[in-house]
Amino acid sequence: MDEQTEVEEQLRQSTWQLRISHDHLLKVVEGMPTFVRERAQETADHLMAFHTQLRGLSARLPANGDALASVTDYLAELRPSIERALRDLDLFLKELHEMLGEPAAGEEPVLIN
Repeated sequence: MDEQTEVEEQLRQSTWQLRISHDHLLKVVEGMPTFVRERAQETADHLMAFHTQLRGLSARLPANGDALASVTDYLAELRPSIERALRDLDLFLKELHEMLGEPAAGEEPVLIN
């Protein structure tokens, strides 16, 4: 697989994974209290914004094989969106764990007898 094809495939897989994550997040919070669903919707919106930007990047890739230069420039523009989506998802998961009384990663569960 040449470099251009590899970049295109990675972008295709990433956009698909973002779409799946968006849909899965909304499915997981079905039936939960409204404030949880609203918070999940905000996070899902950030994931979809990132998804849309990655699709835009894929569409902007030149056909002449100069993908890496194009991707590098565009990723600099995408970085704030990537960071916001990941930060928002992490915060949402922490809030959800706290609401459910579940320990976060690395924490010991509190056992009540």
